[in-house]
Amino acid sequence: RFSSDLIRRNTVREKKELQGITEGDMDVSVVGCYNRFREASFIATEIKYLINEKGVPMKNIAILYRMSYISSIFMKELANMGVSFNSQDQTDFLELKETKPLLHYLKFLGNMKEFSSFEIVCNCPKRGFGNNTVKTVQTEITTN
Repeated sequence: RFSSDLIRRNTVREKKELQGITEGDMDVSVVGCYNRFREASFIATEIKYLINEKGVPMKNIAILYRMSYISSIFMKELANMGVSFNSQDQTDFLELKETKPLLHYLKFLGNMKEFSSFEIVCNCPKRGFGNNTVKTVQTEITTN
């Protein structure tokens, strides 16, 4: 209900009606925080309260934010309060096995002399390049 009311007041936005997945209305609070550190402290305190006092399962709690630099502030505050958490942040994304080869491709394309990146990705996915082929490619790149 709150989200639909908020959207309805924005005259520039296309009209839409949101439907909640839980029964009944939930109270919504608007809290002004002086800075991002106080915001993180407030949110961590609320999460701890929901878990310890209200019995809300952690799987039902999420922190969504638009700017990735804020994630470390939230993680630090949650850790200080003893609240365990899982994070899917930018660093996690860059460490995925699917992401690493792409980064090496880009590094190699940006600087063909960066041959160590080529060696990592030349057989990712498997292409059957052997040592001789890799050495031939390296020779071609360095002489041209």
